[in-house]
Amino acid sequence: MKAPLDKGQLTGERFFPVFLTFVCLALYVPGLAGREFWCGRETLYAQVARDMLHNGHWFVPYFNGELYVNKPPLFFWLIALTSMPVGDITPVTMRLPSAVSALGTVLVVYFLGRRLYGARTGLIAGLILASSPGFYKYACVGKLELLLSFFITASIAAFYFGLTASTDKRRYFLWAWFLMGLAMLTKGLGVALIVPVILLYLLSRRELYRVWETRPILGGLILLATMAVWLLPGYLSGGQEYIHGLVEHFSYHVSKGPKYMKPFYYLTESFVGTLPWSLVLPGVFFYLRRGEADERHREGLRLTATWFLAMWVVFSLIMAKRSRYILPMYPAVALAAAVLWEDYVSRSSETWANIKTIPVLALSLLSGTVVVLVITGTIPLTNVTGNVAALCLVLLLLAWLLSIRDRQYKVLFISLFLMITSFEIAYMEIILPVESQAGTEKVVCEKALANMEPGARWTLYGFFSPDYVFYSNMTIKSVSTQQELADFFSSEDRVYCLVDEEDYAELDLSPFNVSAFKIATLNKTGKRAATYILISNRPGKRNGATQEVEL
Repeated sequence: MKAPLDKGQLTGERFFPVFLTFVCLALYVPGLAGREFWCGRETLYAQVARDMLHNGHWFVPYFNGELYVNKPPLFFWLIALTSMPVGDITPVTMRLPSAVSALGTVLVVYFLGRRLYGARTGLIAGLILASSPGFYKYACVGKLELLLSFFITASIAAFYFGLTASTDKRRYFLWAWFLMGLAMLTKGLGVALIVPVILLYLLSRRELYRVWETRPILGGLILLATMAVWLLPGYLSGGQEYIHGLVEHFSYHVSKGPKYMKPFYYLTESFVGTLPWSLVLPGVFFYLRRGEADERHREGLRLTATWFLAMWVVFSLIMAKRSRYILPMYPAVALAAAVLWEDYVSRSSETWANIKTIPVLALSLLSGTVVVLVITGTIPLTNVTGNVAALCLVLLLLAWLLSIRDRQYKVLFISLFLMITSFEIAYMEIILPVESQAGTEKVVCEKALANMEPGARWTLYGFFSPDYVFYSNMTIKSVSTQQELADFFSSEDRVYCLVDEEDYAELDLSPFNVSAFKIATLNKTGKRAATYILISNRPGKRNGATQEVEL
């Protein structure tokens, strides 16, 4: 039995949510700026939100002049709303909803952990989740999976609070259904992920009959009403075409099943995405076998186990494999790992004197940063720098071994937290800007526009990237055959096309009695270097120079 908390400890626990909020802001806010939009998803989502902001298509999203039926609109609403003060979509306003969702998920995990195990375990679970590499990465990226993870985590927590509360059960359950509806408004997977968790948890307790306590009929009406906030105006604005597109897209992804069969893919991804904290997960089995876990801890681990298992089965059955899809599983991993860490922290010996503790923590911060600096080449890898990096890691490993020997588990936990977060922050500030710059088509797009007449239509031959739509803020229809390009170039207006250098070498429009003129060669440098040719149906560059080649 652990000693009861005194008044001072209870007072300190009131600041745990504030402390977690400060930690999340310090971790995530610096990672929102300082780099271009990530090629593909970020520019696509940004353009959908921009269309909402500028053209008022709030209930029927559009991208590139066409209905966008791939995702519900909630995430785009949030991007557009956060961008209103600046008037357009920026990298910060694009990624801010993800960072806020990450903070919300961490706080929900804290409160759920406090209910399951106690405030200190909830705090540890929040810190584990906040610093997990897979979670941290998407907290600083403009993708909707973290918003989905927040609503799913909050809904599961509300269901559990309702099942275990002595009063206000109805209020918890209605909130749970409403949050499930918001998850559906985010990606349409709320029911498929939340309901199996609750059913499997009740089944493991042999209490499946308690499903009726959750108010499924009233809750279902709340779920439908939440969806109707979007679907009814969407139908009035987009008609049957929009609704049919949604149903068709959903049916396609459900019916096609997994992209490839890897039954243990998500097990390994969830383990890697929560390193180093997941290393202690095998110890949960021995913790239970020791017989020291009380009934409260066993019930908490039952919930996290059924949470993880139900989602793993669902994801493995119906989803193509993407590491970001499993973000709703991370809270379960964090809560389970926190049980072991709290058990060891509670058994810690009296903390080392500052003369030992401070160097260990400083070394943890230094090691994570040095590793990133060396592997990125920011610091040239020489015998000296290589030996310094190796020495830091060896000394840190030695410090961890001494911590375990001296039962300094609290120092070990803080050291691991500082090491992994320093690595993540350095990675976000040094590596990701380089990778995003290498992937973006922004420079090529700007060069192309500089060589075009203002407002002229243009197309892409043989490829497509949302970057061109976003950075030009124009509708761009790609073409894939020479016939389609010839039809496009038959326009009476001056039009342009961007073509890859290799495709340009094989391009021949003479059989179609259409002329094409080379306007400029556009080079993209960096890791993903490429060369593009800008051509037009009229000779001459924007500045009046003569054409180079006629096709």
